[in-house]
Amino acid sequence: MSLYKKLAIFFKYRKKKFKKLGVNVQFKELDSKYLHTENIVLDDHCKILGQAYIDGSGGVFIGRGSVLAPLCTIITSNHFYDENDLKFLPYDNRMVRKPVNIGRYCWIGRNVMIMPGITIGDASIVAAGSVVVKDTPPYSVVGGNPAQVIKQRNQNKLEVLIHEKRCYEDPEANSDKRKIFI
Repeated sequence: MSLYKKLAIFFKYRKKKFKKLGVNVQFKELDSKYLHTENIVLDDHCKILGQAYIDGSGGVFIGRGSVLAPLCTIITSNHFYDENDLKFLPYDNRMVRKPVNIGRYCWIGRNVMIMPGITIGDASIVAAGSVVVKDTPPYSVVGGNPAQVIKQRNQNKLEVLIHEKRCYEDPEANSDKRKIFI
């Protein structure tokens, strides 16, 4: 990444007033959109790639070491449409806000949409193109529309890595960041 681009990203997101911005949070592109940043918490060593759309009106927490691939969407509010108290069709002017919580060391794949009120458990992976409408258990891989559990990850191994703070994006734990193709 060029020095010019690094500086442009730094100055663009420095102006945003996030509720909390952890250490070594990386914004990789200039084209992401953040709404209601005063309700968004980005914990240490998070990485958010290009064209993310994060609506913080209901509150967003992204845990330590989590990565959001390009084109991720997090929605925390929706129109009120409950028939019992509906004043207009197809929905009325009231908004329902619910927080989204993404655990530590999660990987959210490309073009994922996370709906209001969702919790994604620690060390989970959400496959590309998924729509998450239900909570995701820790240490799981989910995918599809709607997202469903595909498999469980090795919880013991992951807990050891978490305890040792072995985060790919943490420069202290991974100084060279070399990719090894297997």
